[in-house]
Amino acid sequence: MLLFSYGRDFIETHRIVVLRSERNYTHIYFYNGGEHLSSFSLCSLLSKLPPDAFIRIHNAYAVNRAYIKSVGKTCVVLIDGSRWVISRRKLKEVHSLLASTGN
Repeated sequence: MLLFSYGRDFIETHRIVVLRSERNYTHIYFYNGGEHLSSFSLCSLLSKLPPDAFIRIHNAYAVNRAYIKSVGKTCVVLIDGSRWVISRRKLKEVHSLLASTGN
């Protein structure tokens, strides 16, 4: 459930593509191109979502596994063509997690 200017709304996990942290706020990017700024931190949002749905590839963002098209040496390419850099600290973890799930 997210808070919007018009009130609270339930958002299905498959509609969220990327979560990007900005200090104590999180930008939520949707599959239809929409975006929402949440007052919850990235860590807080991830704790409310199914643990297997998102993978944290950087300290500042997490991507929905369902939208991953391919994984390069240093970035994840999503089905919309956007590229998200994998942090050096997360490289091994991300590659092993995605290799084990077939992404």
